[in-house]
Amino acid sequence: MAGGCTPFPTDLRKVDWVAVTGRDLNCPGRVVKATFSPQFHDVNADGRNEAFVAMRCDLSGAAYQIEVFDGASDPDNPVRIAVLARNAHVPRTEMIFLDGGCLAFVGGTTVVRGTGYSADNTGTVADRQIVVTTTWRNGKPEIGTPQPTRMLRATDCP
Repeated sequence: MAGGCTPFPTDLRKVDWVAVTGRDLNCPGRVVKATFSPQFHDVNADGRNEAFVAMRCDLSGAAYQIEVFDGASDPDNPVRIAVLARNAHVPRTEMIFLDGGCLAFVGGTTVVRGTGYSADNTGTVADRQIVVTTTWRNGKPEIGTPQPTRMLRATDCP
């Protein structure tokens, strides 16, 4: 690339996220569905919005995750830089279900709200609210442990 030139800006808003996300979800028949519309926010201060994409397996409520893709990456091959919430290979009490939940950006922090299981819940219905907070330092995520919280109110989700 010639000196002084910068690459053309990328636009991750046009990516077919169902086709590129959830590669490690192990969905039966590889059917991945978006849980809610992708959110875009610059977390690494490069002037380009990263894509926050929530997905789940079509036939399984347990395989949810939120993946973050670098806003400077090629839309034909987006680069995943983090997984903020993942239900595969975590204890049942750390699972987070995103239906009815939300994703919010507060300063340099990303907040994921959803539902989950308490330690004494042996049933199949989530019985508590869960919050996962991620702080971004120099473009790298510091993902907190899922924490129980009060019930969600409509105003808690943007």
